[in-house]
Amino acid sequence: MTAVGPRRDRGGAKLAAIALTWSVILCADWSKDRRGREVYAASPSRRRVWRVASPAGGWTVVEVVRAAERLRGGRPQPALVGFDAPIGMPRSYLAAVGAADFRGWLRRAPPAALVPAGPGEEWSLERPFLAIPPGEGERRRAEQRFRDRGVDWMREVEKRTGAKPVFVASGIPGAVGSSAIDLWKGLQPLDGRVPMWPFDGSLETLLRGRTPVVVAEIYPRLAYSIAIGMAGPARRSRLAVAKTRGTGRPFIASAVAPSRWVRRRRVGLEGLSRAARSDDAFDALVSAMAVLRCVLDRTPLVDRRFEDGEAEGGILLSGGVRLDLKEQVFGRSWMSMGAPSRLR
Repeated sequence: MTAVGPRRDRGGAKLAAIALTWSVILCADWSKDRRGREVYAASPSRRRVWRVASPAGGWTVVEVVRAAERLRGGRPQPALVGFDAPIGMPRSYLAAVGAADFRGWLRRAPPAALVPAGPGEEWSLERPFLAIPPGEGERRRAEQRFRDRGVDWMREVEKRTGAKPVFVASGIPGAVGSSAIDLWKGLQPLDGRVPMWPFDGSLETLLRGRTPVVVAEIYPRLAYSIAIGMAGPARRSRLAVAKTRGTGRPFIASAVAPSRWVRRRRVGLEGLSRAARSDDAFDALVSAMAVLRCVLDRTPLVDRRFEDGEAEGGILLSGGVRLDLKEQVFGRSWMSMGAPSRLR
């Protein structure tokens, strides 16, 4: 594995040699609208984070994989691609439908299985995605449908990270089902060519395998405190950021760019002004920063307790935060005391 020699920061102190892992890291925010999707990349060797220009018509799974292969540039280490959408299903669901594992279910899933049942339409375990109609108690009634069939509609990692149920396509804030459906459809033709973590092995195994690209799941809510927080992983909690209320621009200007670890590691950040205007770009940028920080700091990317290579999958960055700590809310106490860097 390639390594870089000791470097000196601005204060003249030597930085320890860092063994490089992934050749490049791509983080894709996977919104329902293809044209609104954003991808940011991070290079551990060059210590740079930047926006990857979207192709005409917007990003597809194939286009993201192609971009990762291009940016890898023939280096021996694979590229790591994180998609902000679920990759995996509750173990109880797969047991209920007689599927051995998620990969097998996805290979054999009929087209109807990936079409959400709308309000008033027939729902079944064979057609598990659904839209929750408006009205008090509708979410509880939807969840009860699964319970009546012996299924927990949430993965364990979703419960611990505060994520939304994979099967809900619409009807609740932050619903992820539609994004999951689109991602899974895009992954189906890549089956056997592009490994998916953890279904095709641990990150360490996939890294040693020298495959061009490895695909994984990310969740930006795990990235925020890693990207700007000063605390180490042993004391780092999750962080909630209310981007839709205009917090994104001051977050980037006052917290991300001058963050202490960014200065210490001499990381170049690009595409900040774009991220200040777009929630999708914001999440992709912060996710790429967080994964890069874990790689440079040698912080585990995953919590092995929630790594299920058969059914539920896992989420990158779960190893960089304490999931047992109470989630904090972004505010002045989280902002860096340094002067805001100019947006580029």
